[in-house]
Amino acid sequence: MAKQKKQKTHLIITSSGGGGLIQAAIAKEQELKAEDPGAKIIVKDVMQEWVWRGIGLFGVFAYNWTQKRGRIFLQTLLVNCQRAAEVLFLPRIYFKLRKILQEESVDRIIDTQPLGTKVMIKALRHFHKKSGKKIILEKIAVDLPTPSCQHFFRGVKSLSAQDREYLSFITIEPLLEKGESVADFWKKHCDLKPSEVVYEKYPIRQSFKKLMKQPPSFLVKELTIRSESKKESTHQRKIFTRGSIAFSVAPSGHVFSIAPNDWVMVILLGSNPAENAAFRYIAETIRVAQKRDLSKKIHLFVFCGKYEGTLFQEVCHFLEGVKEYPKNVSVIPMSFQTDEAIAPLFHRSNISITKSGGHTAMELLAVSRNHMWIHSEAKKEGGSSWTTQELLGGIASWEAGNALYLKEKAKAEIVTPERFAPLFEKLLAEAP
Repeated sequence: MAKQKKQKTHLIITSSGGGGLIQAAIAKEQELKAEDPGAKIIVKDVMQEWVWRGIGLFGVFAYNWTQKRGRIFLQTLLVNCQRAAEVLFLPRIYFKLRKILQEESVDRIIDTQPLGTKVMIKALRHFHKKSGKKIILEKIAVDLPTPSCQHFFRGVKSLSAQDREYLSFITIEPLLEKGESVADFWKKHCDLKPSEVVYEKYPIRQSFKKLMKQPPSFLVKELTIRSESKKESTHQRKIFTRGSIAFSVAPSGHVFSIAPNDWVMVILLGSNPAENAAFRYIAETIRVAQKRDLSKKIHLFVFCGKYEGTLFQEVCHFLEGVKEYPKNVSVIPMSFQTDEAIAPLFHRSNISITKSGGHTAMELLAVSRNHMWIHSEAKKEGGSSWTTQELLGGIASWEAGNALYLKEKAKAEIVTPERFAPLFEKLLAEAP
């Protein structure tokens, strides 16, 4: 009889301290299941399961609150506090990892979050010495490799030469400063040689990978959007039927038919959307459309979080009350969607307005074909002239690095609600 292949056990380490970290973990889980449907996959959340639960839950709640309110200073402060608190968590991370290694016969570890790199490597070295089994920590830098990615880089740079034998550092090509070489970048920020860095395009979910393989001429013709409930579905129709988008009702939501010349716009300001900014982008779109005789149909898909949440309800209330509603504009407010909905939206969008979280940035780099607009919370009294640094000042530092990467590599535009209308009107004027 043929010898049965041993089932591999994969450990994915992530953190609910950032939506992109979770999505990267989901992407790797999807990839593993596609390669081996019978693989055993264990997912552990550092913030929820490996640190003191009360502190972890508070940190996640507070971080999500700052995102929704657009409080960049507080968001940055929380992340800095998290870095300081990491020292307290190191013993727990060490012992939690050692326990799983011993109890679950782990064969492979994939880590999509920045905390505890050195102490995890220490646990792997000690486990190797005791058991004879060497396991590599596959560390995925979810944020883009720029000088602002220090939360991922610091732990790698602190490793000794012996530690690095237990590390596989996975990222994409770095954004270099003028006159800087790839070797200079990795030496400065991670103390690694270029040969010690693994480039992967991209650690993204399967729906995005499928669209990456499509030829440039491929055009999404239908967009399927799910609803949380019949109540949400009915409320959505009340809103988007004020416009002229073609649709059919599906068991779980709606299927929208998109003509080749229609414009699709997407607003996705994080898993906990910045409420005030999202609302203002919608209001400005309506205002611009009211001033112009639009020759194109514009379909605006807006991620609003939970149906019962503040943003969803305020958006619906506002749109229901708009007088002289522009018939060529359809606004589709949405609750949470899977990658099966987000990927074709990004691919088909003429304009996407997003935050610059690392995983979102990589998904855009993978499938977006048109205008990437990156949201900034920057404020300015009067005038329309902004410097790049002023705009980056309205983005949390690690995401500002991602925004700059997209600006340099993909010609992305950094926008605020104040900057949006002039840029939008210019695009409409230039459109054939």
